[in-house]
Amino acid sequence: MEPSPFAARCGTNYVATDDEILEIQSLLEEPTAKLARLESRIEVINLLLKKLTQEHETMSLYIQDHRALISPLRRLPPEVQQEIFIHCLPTDNYAVMAVSEAPMLLTHVCNSWRQLALATPRLWSSIHIPIPSDNPQFYCLDYPDYPSTADEMVEKRSEAVQNWIERSGVCPLDISLNEWDGISYGNGYRDRVVDSIIFSSARWRKLSLTGPPIAMSRIAALSASDVPFLESLRINCSRSFAPTSGGLLSPWSNSDVFRAPRLCRLNLVRVQEDIANFPIRWSQITHLSLEGNSWGSVAFLTVPKLAKLLQSCGSLISCRFEVGYTEGDLDSENLPRISLPFLETLSIHETVNLSTFFKRLDVPALRGVEFHSNVWSVHESAALLTLLSRTNACIQTLVTDTQPFSREMFLECIRCCPSLKSLTLKPSPASMPSLPPWGLGSTPSTTRVDAGLLRLLTSSGEDDICLLPRLEVFECLGSACFSDADLLDCIQQRQSFSERGVSKLKSIAVTFNRRRDVDILPDIASYTAAGMKIKLIYTPDSFRGPFSPYDGLTVSNTL
Repeated sequence: MEPSPFAARCGTNYVATDDEILEIQSLLEEPTAKLARLESRIEVINLLLKKLTQEHETMSLYIQDHRALISPLRRLPPEVQQEIFIHCLPTDNYAVMAVSEAPMLLTHVCNSWRQLALATPRLWSSIHIPIPSDNPQFYCLDYPDYPSTADEMVEKRSEAVQNWIERSGVCPLDISLNEWDGISYGNGYRDRVVDSIIFSSARWRKLSLTGPPIAMSRIAALSASDVPFLESLRINCSRSFAPTSGGLLSPWSNSDVFRAPRLCRLNLVRVQEDIANFPIRWSQITHLSLEGNSWGSVAFLTVPKLAKLLQSCGSLISCRFEVGYTEGDLDSENLPRISLPFLETLSIHETVNLSTFFKRLDVPALRGVEFHSNVWSVHESAALLTLLSRTNACIQTLVTDTQPFSREMFLECIRCCPSLKSLTLKPSPASMPSLPPWGLGSTPSTTRVDAGLLRLLTSSGEDDICLLPRLEVFECLGSACFSDADLLDCIQQRQSFSERGVSKLKSIAVTFNRRRDVDILPDIASYTAAGMKIKLIYTPDSFRGPFSPYDGLTVSNTL
């Protein structure tokens, strides 16, 4: 096509004259005719393409259907398919009665899978069972037909649970039972659900019960011979809105279930009685968790009670406790010596300085520590330092909050862990430590995870000596006070260490309470390609900081 004499005018706001209009119309006659011919050819080609596409789809479907007949998956032995099905189950929780998750999902793929899944007992050996509240107001619902709907749901759920358990054959059972409010209005929801599981108590292996103690009284009334294979028991009373009425003891106080011959894992949450008086075979407990009293105004687990209890737990491998104190409980100088020769992991939440307690603790096999406190330790020796100094520098995993410590005290704790492989710094469950002894007038400088501390922990320490030479996992969750550039610098320094005995970081996770300044991922691409994992979480753009010009205005959900 020849150049247009109007090329300089095209794409502008120029207004053509009458003569130019005639000239342009004449100029466009041949291109317009050629365009029509091209469109005609395109239409023919499109029709041909459509026909070829249809033939392609037909042929592809033919091949796909026949290849499916010789698929290796169809030739797998049933026992191999069953093993694959079992690996579809959740590994960090109980299986739920939902068609969107295994095992029920596997019964909705095809008939052969359904039959195979229903014939695989291990698929049905785990179940979570929620008991709905009798009262729709508990869910803040305006639900006029709620009673009949809930009654129908409980009936169907109870029948489904019974069928589920029957499918499990003779397999050991892992059962989670959850009741929100524990208030019964006479509809018998709880009894119908409990009826559906209690007949299988002889096969219970793991049992998790959440709800007020009275809600689980029928289970607590079982004898040890009724639960011969029970290995793990979790009782969560955190939803008990009021103490047991009439001054009666909880049904768990004298429950023979605690005497189950194989019970070795015990998790008690917000139990409001003295657990030391429970008929528990403490000597066979290997995993113990006592939670729920650390931050409350009333603590049922005091330091002397804990010391006495642990004396009877010589088989402990893992232990988690939240310990507080009542009036007159601060004198712990006469605590007995406690020997836990097999203890490997210890998690502590303290509301009173446990230094004296830790001085009486002998834990030669301890390798992992999680420590949280609402005791300010800036003017006194931290309990964590006392504990770590008694571990022969063998701690490999440490999880803690830097806030309650002075910088010097925190670094002293770190120096006690030269073998540390994993360090996680995150806020304690309580948002702030309790009121410091000096009051509100002057708050001392506590430890912030700033650029200087980050450098000490991950790369060059004091005198250019690496403080944690074996560190491979570093996590700073919600307390990061350093820039993206600071983090990048530390990563590059650590990964380029040439000294023998200094490990490279394998995993990094940081949560920032700010927006991203710089994208550092391109700069560390070579490290991630070599296997290093990194997860960085920033405050979303919608977050309003203290200096936002929108502060005080309602957040709009419209664009």
